[in-house]
Amino acid sequence: ELDTGCDDGVCLGREFVTAHKLALAAEGAGVKQGVGGEARISSGRIPILRLGPVEARNVSASFFQDGSPAGDGLAGHVGMGTLRQFTVTFDYPRQQMILVQSPR
Repeated sequence: ELDTGCDDGVCLGREFVTAHKLALAAEGAGVKQGVGGEARISSGRIPILRLGPVEARNVSASFFQDGSPAGDGLAGHVGMGTLRQFTVTFDYPRQQMILVQSPR
């Protein structure tokens, strides 16, 4: 899922975090607030996040301790913290998002 209103890199739901032992990567704790209310999170970084053929590096992550920031069956969502590493084009007629790596 994509959340252009989220300033974090990725937000991952409790089930996904638990299944993949991502809480071990946590460096801090806090609370996320959004339209749906607030949720307890642990925060950390993901060294590499692959999105199709491109990679985002050193991505900030929120590991939800309760519930999920995304719809049922989804691991979580990608936010602007990740997308700002790319030039992003939304091709609505083809239902595609095109990511081009920004120069470093």
